Amino acid sequence: MPPHNTSFPYPLLPAGVDAIRVLAVEPGDFLDSLVCTLTPAAFSDRPKYVALSYTWGSSYPDNSKLSLSLNDAGPLPHFPSTSPNRLRTVSMQTTTSDPVFLTMNNQPFHVGHNLYLALLHLRSPTHPISVWVDAICINQADEKERNQQVSLMSFIYTRATRVVAWLGTKNYPNRSTASLFRSMSIEWKAGLTQHFGAALAGASKMRCSPKPDPGTFARIAESSYWTRLWIVQEACLPRFLVLLYGSEIWTYEEFRRWDFLPAAGQSLPQPVPDEHGAMLRLLETRDRRYTDMMTLERMIERFARSQCSELRDKVYGLLGCANDICPFVGQDERADSLTDYINSLSTGLKPLPEPRRGRGSLRVDYSRSFYDIWTSVVGFVFFQANNVESRVHIRVGSKAREQAVGGHVDAPLNEERRISIVRTAGIVQDALGQKVDEESAGSGHTAVSRNPPLIRAVGYIAGEILALGPDCISLVASSRAQQDWISCWVDHYQKAEDLETLRRIDEEYAAKILDWEKTDVDRIRDIRDPHVTAWHVGDSHQPRTSDSSHAAEYEMIWADMGVDKQEPRICLGTGYVIALVPPAARLGDVIVRFWNCDAAIVMRPIKTSMPDAAATTTSFMLVGRADVAEVCDRKTTPGRDPHAERCMSGAAAPGFGDGSQHSGAVHVGLNFKTLQIITAYIAT
Repeated sequence: MPPHNTSFPYPLLPAGVDAIRVLAVEPGDFLDSLVCTLTPAAFSDRPKYVALSYTWGSSYPDNSKLSLSLNDAGPLPHFPSTSPNRLRTVSMQTTTSDPVFLTMNNQPFHVGHNLYLALLHLRSPTHPISVWVDAICINQADEKERNQQVSLMSFIYTRATRVVAWLGTKNYPNRSTASLFRSMSIEWKAGLTQHFGAALAGASKMRCSPKPDPGTFARIAESSYWTRLWIVQEACLPRFLVLLYGSEIWTYEEFRRWDFLPAAGQSLPQPVPDEHGAMLRLLETRDRRYTDMMTLERMIERFARSQCSELRDKVYGLLGCANDICPFVGQDERADSLTDYINSLSTGLKPLPEPRRGRGSLRVDYSRSFYDIWTSVVGFVFFQANNVESRVHIRVGSKAREQAVGGHVDAPLNEERRISIVRTAGIVQDALGQKVDEESAGSGHTAVSRNPPLIRAVGYIAGEILALGPDCISLVASSRAQQDWISCWVDHYQKAEDLETLRRIDEEYAAKILDWEKTDVDRIRDIRDPHVTAWHVGDSHQPRTSDSSHAAEYEMIWADMGVDKQEPRICLGTGYVIALVPPAARLGDVIVRFWNCDAAIVMRPIKTSMPDAAATTTSFMLVGRADVAEVCDRKTTPGRDPHAERCMSGAAAPGFGDGSQHSGAVHVGLNFKTLQIITAYIAT
């Protein structure tokens, strides 16, 4: 986090217009203290500035040990200086644990070590440089201002004449504190970074440093700069990007020509090397910044592991560069129309016209709960975002007609959104550090939800429960319980190849369970939500949860449940299903899974007579959340889930045993609360 300079009198931003503060860094020698002026500027005045992109922490662990002091630096070789003659400070810190101050508007101002190091290298000896720096130009102690300025991030970075990415400096091994600072100063005077200010002023032509050697490139690739979430938009938005590494400087175009890197437009190697992965993902994203890779949904997934000190920034920090949503503060008609539409669905009355798809809005407010942010993102993706093109082809339900998932199937939502929404909901929860689940934990283990279903997801029946084995505790603790579990398989699977498959699946699943904590087991639970139902895709009748007969049928699920807390049990099902299921699960229940993730629920089949139907139909009631062993490795085909696609098509997988009556794709009506419960901590 940046230091909070609560006593500094920030100059007020112009009221009623989009505006920023610009930091003017006065010219000086590397050894001079930093002297700056902070002034407000409305965008209507067309301010000229460079935006600095950097990480608030150190770019490298060894950089944090670099001295920023002249104390004990020793004599330096003489270099003719054209910078103004100013006193050299002796008050700057000698270690990074001490405060770092620059002079701003004639007052001391506390900044981070890495930022000070960046400004030292960026400063020109001959020309002032106008810079926008988030930690300085935004009053970080003013939440209202921070909300407003974050909503302007895309504007700030696209309006900058250049964005400068500070990557850190080289390593200076086995040198004393004094010689470290001396070496940096010597290299700055001999390098090209110091001439950047003159090039900005038009006094000289910008020159790039030579291509680095392989060792230097490897260090550049390992800079923590690439791992910071905010740099995604800072590096992807600007037209002109410049990279600084100590006294060396390159344009982005020169940087991309290095033969160490994949050619622009070339897909990343799979798997991406861990040590270079963060850098390569960012470079690929910038190269494809005009494509649909830049949707909010894809950006959240792609950069879920990027670092930020405020978890809300896992969403807010990407709004500026996502091409299908815009951030705002206060009120916005587009966001209000989506909220009003969702609220109209919740009332059960005639819904309002659905919002136009394509581009939406999301309110930036750091006081919002994580659950509120999550519902806004999931609601936008499901109800308003454009369809994501996909090469996945399935045969949907009993109609057995092949269609591209990217095509429109039925109003108001296309099948692609319905198929992927459960996975997306889990990805957003994961990006937010599972804080959504922490906020929702107080709702109770088996609390009844009274929220009507708003989201119609598409899942598939993975299998039907054939046998219920021991509970999770006994399975881990008792050899006899484990043997009884294995012995029950032959009652339902007799073929040698089927038993071979079950042994492989069970071995991998047992290893997974042994690593679980109590919290992992507790997520497999009963969920009392009578509004969550499922029905086969192709059936024209959605179950009416408002009918008294439906409520009575649902209560029967819980009639034989004891008052004592019960543990999840392992079960065997058709389709090679091995799963841990909630205590209320019974023989004949089905396991419903969702595309390209491990989210799973247990549902109970019921026969439903529809007033306008000639015969009864089968629908399904929610029992609870399950955890299912993987039949095959989804990771072998990135972006695909062949097993799910095969099951959705109605093509029963091998092992759907005798008596299996249910298979294929199903619609699942979900409300936000239950969707959150079943997607917390899922793997995608």
